[in-house]
Amino acid sequence: MSRHWLAALALIPSLAGCDRPEPAAPAAPSPAGTTAPAPAPAAAPALPAGWKTYSDPALGIAFDYAPDRHTDGCGDVGEGVVCIGLFGPGQGGEGEALIYFQPVDGSLDTVATEQAGFEKNAQGVLMTTYGRFEPVPVERFTARGGPGLKATVTCGTEDEETGFHAAGGECLWAVVSDGTRSVVATTQGRIGLDADTMTSLNSVRFIPKG
Repeated sequence: MSRHWLAALALIPSLAGCDRPEPAAPAAPSPAGTTAPAPAPAAAPALPAGWKTYSDPALGIAFDYAPDRHTDGCGDVGEGVVCIGLFGPGQGGEGEALIYFQPVDGSLDTVATEQAGFEKNAQGVLMTTYGRFEPVPVERFTARGGPGLKATVTCGTEDEETGFHAAGGECLWAVVSDGTRSVVATTQGRIGLDADTMTSLNSVRFIPKG
């Protein structure tokens, strides 16, 4: 075969490729066919300067609280109740806490029904059954330890100077759960519904029990 024929044959693939369309880029995988990466754990929110952390392996819970507050026992909450109280300056012992945290075993829905009186009405809306007067809707929120439910109900209060008032206060009932363990948080009607207490509630989380 002549040198001219060899040169011509060598050009055929190149010439054929001139009219051939470029191969299409591989199609991006369908979102439905891919597995989204697991979201990173939420970072703990920055706390104001001086805040402290309560952590007790015996109870299996932890939470943060303002520098002018301190923790103490449950006082007169109820015989046999295992919990921790958060108190303001000059409070503690047998006094009324700003808020009480009671750890219990059980899921969010179970504990909310049995310990906080949160139940669905005829329309399927989660409502309170504790407190005075008409039931109020229950609000969902998220604490560091997991999802939560809370509601503020009208409740009775007792004052050393003025006596008992049947509808004199607002009591918070809240439950936070990690699915198997829960914390029931309550206030007693006269104090405890301020922003710092709500920050402490939102900081509740679960730690290994020991």
